[in-house]
Amino acid sequence: GYYTDVTNTSVCKSCVIGKYNNFTKGDDETDCEVCPKGRYNEQIHQALCKICERGKYADQTERTSEVGCKRCIAGRYNTEIEQKNVSACTKCGVGKYMNSSFLARITEADCTDCPKGKYSGVEGLDGVIGRDGGPEVNCKNCIAGRYNTKKQQNHSSACLLCGAGKYMDRFGFAKFSEIDCVRCPTGKYSGS
Repeated sequence: GYYTDVTNTSVCKSCVIGKYNNFTKGDDETDCEVCPKGRYNEQIHQALCKICERGKYADQTERTSEVGCKRCIAGRYNTEIEQKNVSACTKCGVGKYMNSSFLARITEADCTDCPKGKYSGVEGLDGVIGRDGGPEVNCKNCIAGRYNTKKQQNHSSACLLCGAGKYMDRFGFAKFSEIDCVRCPTGKYSGS
């Protein structure tokens, strides 16, 4: 973490933040190397640069603080340390979304399943977390007359039709059981 460019001295100079020197010999400031992508250094006279944690990446060299390690955006996660670009952030799979205020973003477990009654065929969704799967832009409701009994569904085909003689009288809510289907009143009918 040190170097000296002066002969016959008892004082060494420190490598600046964002750089390091892990050699026992350093006779010039150029012996202080720039922290590579995926790393940062926030202190002077360091022999090594610190590593960006899981859920983050550093796509530039010579980062001088942990802020230089960028978080994966909501809807994506990163399981490895010392990542060098945004492509290291993996999208949450279909049938899932991620809370946009959730900061960890280090494993697929940080992605939330779309709940029963909803589905999503898009990867990398983010949004407000809630038991209802967030707003329509994330996990979509089954259309009127249909319900879905399983979590983490990725297509509208997972939404089942109410049986013959039944209809759905609730709109705008996730429907997750055949119980949500109501018998047609006397004198009316519904085909399947």
